[in-house]
Amino acid sequence: MQQSKIAYACQYADDELQLLELLLEKVRYYDPDLLVGYELHNSSWGYVIERCMIKYEINLIEEFSRIKRNDTAAMRSDSWGYRKAAIFRIVGRHLLNVWRIMRSEIDLTSYRFENIAFHLLHTRIPHYSYQTLTNWYTSGGPTLKEKVCRYFLDRVQKNLELLDVSNMISRTTESARTFGIDFYSVMTRGSQFKVESMMLRIAKPENFVLISPSRKQVGEMSAAECLPLVMEPISQFYTSPVLVLDFQSLYPSVMIAYNYCYSTCLGKVDTTKRDFVKKDDLKYGMDMLDIPSDILQLMEKHINVSPTGLMFVKPSIRKSLLAKMLSEILDTRVMVKRTMSEHENDKGLHRLLDARQLGLKFLANVTYGYTSATFSGRMPAVEIADSIVQTGRETLERAIEVINKTEKWKAHVVYGDTDSVFVHLPGRTRDQAFDIGNDIADTITRMNPVPVKLKFEKVYHPCVLVTKKRYVGYKYEDRDWKEPQFEAKGIETVRRDGIPATQKMMEKSLRILFETKDISQVKSYLQDQWMSILSSRVSEQDFILAQEVRLGEYKEGYESVGARVAMESMKLDPRAEPQYGDRIPYVIVARGPNEKLRDRPMTPLAYMSDRYVSKHVVFLLVKYFLNLVWKSSSLRLDSEYYIRKQIIPALERIFNLCGVDVASWYSQMPRRKQALAYSVSQLAEYSNNSRTIEQYYSSRHCIVCRKISDQG
Repeated sequence: MQQSKIAYACQYADDELQLLELLLEKVRYYDPDLLVGYELHNSSWGYVIERCMIKYEINLIEEFSRIKRNDTAAMRSDSWGYRKAAIFRIVGRHLLNVWRIMRSEIDLTSYRFENIAFHLLHTRIPHYSYQTLTNWYTSGGPTLKEKVCRYFLDRVQKNLELLDVSNMISRTTESARTFGIDFYSVMTRGSQFKVESMMLRIAKPENFVLISPSRKQVGEMSAAECLPLVMEPISQFYTSPVLVLDFQSLYPSVMIAYNYCYSTCLGKVDTTKRDFVKKDDLKYGMDMLDIPSDILQLMEKHINVSPTGLMFVKPSIRKSLLAKMLSEILDTRVMVKRTMSEHENDKGLHRLLDARQLGLKFLANVTYGYTSATFSGRMPAVEIADSIVQTGRETLERAIEVINKTEKWKAHVVYGDTDSVFVHLPGRTRDQAFDIGNDIADTITRMNPVPVKLKFEKVYHPCVLVTKKRYVGYKYEDRDWKEPQFEAKGIETVRRDGIPATQKMMEKSLRILFETKDISQVKSYLQDQWMSILSSRVSEQDFILAQEVRLGEYKEGYESVGARVAMESMKLDPRAEPQYGDRIPYVIVARGPNEKLRDRPMTPLAYMSDRYVSKHVVFLLVKYFLNLVWKSSSLRLDSEYYIRKQIIPALERIFNLCGVDVASWYSQMPRRKQALAYSVSQLAEYSNNSRTIEQYYSSRHCIVCRKISDQG
C-alpha cells in the first residue's frame, strides 16, 4: 500500500499480544533516539504502555529502554513530568510530547490535533470518534479497514510534519550546542541551568569557582528593593502620531557598560560619610565579602558606583565575567544575523542560523534573571540585581526628562515601561514624527555609555493607550509604508480568554474608528452585529469559550467552568482527561431564568449534536430535504450573556476613553425576536414540557435557507 507522502508495509498479527511484540521488535530494530506522540498520556505511547501493564503485566517502559533497570514505578508518580513533559521516561531515548511542544510554540484557543494541523500545516484533517473507527475496522469491509489504516498513518505523518514546520528538532539541537547542555535539558531545564552552563566555560579558565548556596542561605538573603519604571499611561485616543522607542537589550547593555558582576563587586559605599566602608566583612548576596581597606583605597579612582551604592571596579582593572559572556553573546548574534542575510536563498542554513541566533537572544535576556532569582536561585545576588534594575530605571528616567524638556521636539512622554517610551507629538505629521524619532534616538544614545542604545522602533498613528501593557494602534515602521499594520498588545483582540466574536468585533470597530474618526459609524456597526447575534444569524464557532484547566488543583465544588465541562466528559470516557494546562472549549446555552452560569456550559460537540440532525424516512427525496433542515431545539446560545458579559465589557474598556457609553448603545437598540421554525417531524420529538414559546409562533423565514419568504 502506498500513500502520497508515506509508503508502508503491513504486517498482520494473530492477536493483540503478538501485535505488541511486533511493535517492540520494530523499536529494537530501528533503535530510535526519539519516540514521538501527539499526546503521550491518555493515548499514543502512554495508552500502549498502560494497557500492556494492566492486561499482560509487561513493563514496556523497561522493554523499550536501552538499559534495563527493573523500574516498575507507576507512570503518574512523576508529577513534574505530568505538568511539563511526560509522566514516564525511557532510559536512552527521548520522549517528545508534540501536544506540549505545540502549546509552547503557538498561541491558540484549542490544541486539538486537527486545529494545530490547520494552523501550522494549512490542511484539514477529519476527526472520527474511537467508536466509529472501531466499527469500521471490526464490522466494515476491506475499504473501511484501509480507510482506518490511512487515517492513523496520516496522523503519524502529520506529527512529523508539525515537528519539521516548527523547526523544533534543529532549533533544540542548535540551542544544546550553544548552551553546552544535552538535547532534553534544553526542553525541560530552566533558564538558570543554561546561563550557568555558559558562565562556567568562562569562569573556569580564570580560576573562578561558582558558589552553591543552600536553601537556607538563599532564604536569608536581603529582599530586593528596586523596581523597574512602569508608568501609568495617559489613557486616551491619540489622533496625532505616537513614537515608540526602545532600549536595545537594556539590562545586558547595563551589565556590560557598568561592569556589574559577581567578580567585580567591592561592596557598598557609606554615602552618609562620603567615604568607603571601613568594615572588613560585608554582606553580599548569600555570603560575606572580605575586602581589605587598603585595596579599596587603591581602587578609589577605578570604581563605578551604582545608584544603590554598590561599588564595581572598572573594566580597565578587570572585565567582569558577565560582561565577557554577554559581549560575546551579543557580538556573535550580530554576526549570525549578518550571515543569515547573506544566505537567504539557502533555506536549510537559514533555519539553522535562525535557531542559533534565537538561542543567543534567549541567553542574553535571561542573564539578569539569574542574579535576581531570590526564591529558587542557584547563585542569586540581590545587590547586583538591584544595581542593574535601578541603573536601567535611571537611564529611562533621564531619557524621559530630556524628551520632555527639549523644546525643538515639542514632545511629551505618555507612557514608559522598563526599557521603552511612548512619545506623543501633538499636531505633527507622520513624516515629521519619523524625523523627530530618529533625532531622539541619536540624542539619547549619545548620552549613555556604549553599548546602551535607544532605538526608534515605530510610529502609532492613530492609537489608543488603555492601561499598563495594553494598547492598540496603526503601526508604521517606515515612512514609505502606504498601508499601516494593525497591532494590539494586551487587549481582547490578542487575548485567548474571550470569544472570537469579541476579537472580530473589537478589531473591526477599532479599524472604523482609526480610519474615519467617526463614533457614529462604530455605533451603527456594533448595533448591526448585536442584532445579528440576537437573531441567531451568526456562526456558533465565534462564541466558543476556551478555558485553561488544571485538574487536581481545584477545591471540591469550586471548579472552574472549563473544569466542570471536562469532568462531565470524563464521566463518559475516563481517558478523555485533559492534559495539564489544556484549554477546554465550551458554549453557554440559554436555560431557565434561575439557572446558574456554571450549570449552563456545554461542549461544542454536544451542542451541535442537538442543533443538527439527520432524519431517516422512506423516500430519498424527503430524506435529502430533511437533512438540510436546521433543527431549532430548545437549546440556544445565550445571546444576552455573550453580549452583556463578554462583548460589551471588552468594548467599554476601549471606547469609554472616547467618552461614549457602549452599554447604552445596546440598551437603546430596538429588539427583534426571530421565531424558531419547526418541521412537523421535529415538533413530534418534543413533549409539551420541553417546548419553548417560540415554537407556537409562525415564522416568515424559510426553514432551509433561513431567508425571509413572502409565502408565509
